[in-house]
Amino acid sequence: MTIVEALQDRELGGRIVGDPRSWAVWLVVLKAVFVLPMTAAERALYARHTGRQTPPATPPSEVFIAAGRRSGKSFMAALIAIYLACFRDYRPSLAPGERAVILCIATDRDQATIILRYIRAFLSAVPMLAALIERETADTIELTNRVTLAVGTCSYRNVRGVTLAAAILDEVAFWRVDGANPDHEVLTALRPAMATIPGALLLCISTPYARTGVLYEALRDYHGAEDADVLTWKATSLEMNPTLSAAKIDRERQRDPAAAASEWDAEFRSDLESFLDADLLAACVEPGVVERPPVDGVAYLAAVDMAGGGPDASVLAIAHAERRGGNAPHVTSTFVAAGYPQRRECRWRDGGASSPLPDRVHRRRQVRRRVGGVSVQTLRPPLPPRRPDTERSVYRTASADRDRPRCPA
Repeated sequence: MTIVEALQDRELGGRIVGDPRSWAVWLVVLKAVFVLPMTAAERALYARHTGRQTPPATPPSEVFIAAGRRSGKSFMAALIAIYLACFRDYRPSLAPGERAVILCIATDRDQATIILRYIRAFLSAVPMLAALIERETADTIELTNRVTLAVGTCSYRNVRGVTLAAAILDEVAFWRVDGANPDHEVLTALRPAMATIPGALLLCISTPYARTGVLYEALRDYHGAEDADVLTWKATSLEMNPTLSAAKIDRERQRDPAAAASEWDAEFRSDLESFLDADLLAACVEPGVVERPPVDGVAYLAAVDMAGGGPDASVLAIAHAERRGGNAPHVTSTFVAAGYPQRRECRWRDGGASSPLPDRVHRRRQVRRRVGGVSVQTLRPPLPPRRPDTERSVYRTASADRDRPRCPA
């Protein structure tokens, strides 16, 4: 039985969703995720919200849905979790004593239990599904088919050691731990846990927020990309839930256009960049370049701004001055990296070979996130050179200012 057939069955989905016409757009989402036939009208909806013309021929391994508030995201996530838990058999892929886990993750346990409450209510409403419940705890529901429905928080440490048949990341754009969004680390920990279950699904579903994080990056990289294994979907609240009041949403747009564009129209906010627009920064990055060799005769200057434990990122920049067309010198940034602590190493190029930074550089703290494909380690202020510059060094001196440290690209 397909998920659409289950929802349209009066004894199954009929007890849960009520009038299926109010969920018409969500049914197209389900058909895209589970590779079910679509009508011509549904294919048009699919093209509108994915940017693709051809529905997927094989089930996507990862799905990212950006939808406005009150569009039914948590409700539909619970339905998907129940279908995957109750209508699929994972036992051939499980070792003795092993259980397949359908894990719902949110920014905190209270928010994660919203989906779990939906799941409990749906299972209790259908006698056939209620019979599958073997044991319940505050955070889990164990079924007789060796599947466990569980909730957790957005910690990459807590998702290890389990066998995942599906992971549902609720409101992933709003995750915060110590001021930073841990979404990249959580996904890095989740993907290996799903490797042994054929057809395991990673579903990230959220209202958009800032133009950063896995949700924004997925829509930036895969929205409209034909034949990609990652499916994206973007729609407003009214498109996903036509029962909402259009007049109320219009009033919200008049009150705060920027917030309403994110909350109701599923647009990523551009007013949250504190200094430079993200699109302007992206236009200055040369894709695929991860390191550059130093140029003889060019003096480089490095600057670092460490994060103090708040929501800001650490930043390292290396720049040099150059003349163009006989005009006055202007500064050109050669290398910029920003992020939060992670195990990375800054490397420099000497004579065509990549090597670690010299020992006389005092290392301080490492940064995580890549900008333009570059991973770096941030540094303490360097010590002055202890010997003449007889070999290629990461720090070079200029005759006009020998006390100022210089860095290559």
